[in-house]
Parts: sequence; structure tokens; C-alpha cells
Amino acid sequence: MLDQTKDMWTGQGLAVIKFTQRRINLNAGAWPVRIAPRRAGHAAREDETDEVWQQLKADVIESTSS
Repeated sequence: MLDQTKDMWTGQGLAVIKFTQRRINLNAGAWPVRIAPRRAGHAAREDETDEVWQQLKADVIESTSS
């Protein structure tokens, strides 16, 4: 699968983001599934924090006060 989509990834980290548009077909009258999020372990939380800081430094995301 990665070989089929390798041209989407440039190897430049977060500098270039290419995407493919997808369409999700929904059933009429369907409700979203509501499930409480599972807690992440300590190592996973550290990885998430590192990823957020990398994205902040690369100006991919920005801080919010909402």
C-alpha cells in the first residue's frame, strides 16, 4: 500500500502536505457513533506532546485559547 501512495510523500517532513479528497457516503437518518476516548499511556502522551511541538514550530498548527 505504501508503494502505491509513495508519490504523495516528498520526504520533506511537514513542509509539503499533499492530500487526496475522499467522499464518505452516509446512510439517511444515521447518527454518529459516540464513544468516550481511551486514555493514552505515559509514552504515548510524550509522543503526542513532541508531535504537537514539532507542528507548532513548523507553523502547521497554531495555539488557541478557546
